[in-house]
Amino acid sequence: VEGLCEVTLASARYFKNQVDEAFLSNNDINPLLEIQLKLAPPHAVFTPMMGKTAKEDGLRDIVDSWLNSFINISTLVTRLDTLEEDGDYLLDMQEDIAVKHIVSVINKKIDHSERKCEEFRQQFMAYSYLWVDDITQKFAEWKEANANTDPDILDKDPPLSAFDAEIVKYKSLEEEIRDLPTVKTIGWVKVDAKPIKSALSSWVTKWTYQFQQYLLEKVTNKVSDLVKFVAATDIELDTEVSDTDRSTMLAVMGYLR
Repeated sequence: VEGLCEVTLASARYFKNQVDEAFLSNNDINPLLEIQLKLAPPHAVFTPMMGKTAKEDGLRDIVDSWLNSFINISTLVTRLDTLEEDGDYLLDMQEDIAVKHIVSVINKKIDHSERKCEEFRQQFMAYSYLWVDDITQKFAEWKEANANTDPDILDKDPPLSAFDAEIVKYKSLEEEIRDLPTVKTIGWVKVDAKPIKSALSSWVTKWTYQFQQYLLEKVTNKVSDLVKFVAATDIELDTEVSDTDRSTMLAVMGYLR
């Protein structure tokens, strides 16, 4: 039993070092695993996911499978102190104090890494309003809140300065997101944040487009109306007016005002 415990402990000690942030840093060792941070509305999620999952493919499930493989080596040796042919030393291994202690130490280090990974994820969740809020609805609310209240002005849309401020805000936000870490090493885990950064940039572009496109359509519609008005005026101004046709003359003069 002692020999099997030493084999298990040797593997566990090596693994403990591989998840020890200080050991990895001092010895310039690369992270053991690389995971991705992706956008899966309404959440930002790791792939593989943190903790345990129903499919048993979470990060903690992976770690547990490694630890169990170290301990399950005891099932390869048949017990000599029993008549049962399928007897092994698994229970002895699971109850060994030294084995239980090192498993506990490893789990604490994994817990620490998971907390730091969660802190990193929250940096991106701070922008969750970009994909959670309805762009069209929020734009309508913004227009209403910033509407022009001057009774002498027919166009009640917010002034151009208000539109410009919003567009500049989202352009600055785009720069802010671009400056977020693309790769983050957290102890034994290397987090690839390129997928979520790309997704966030796309969402910021959608918000910016909402304001820019509204202004573009507004200008386009006004120009189109003006072109139609000029074309209609040209037709009316080409109308021949006789000296005795007072009503037609007044109509044409109306277009000249």
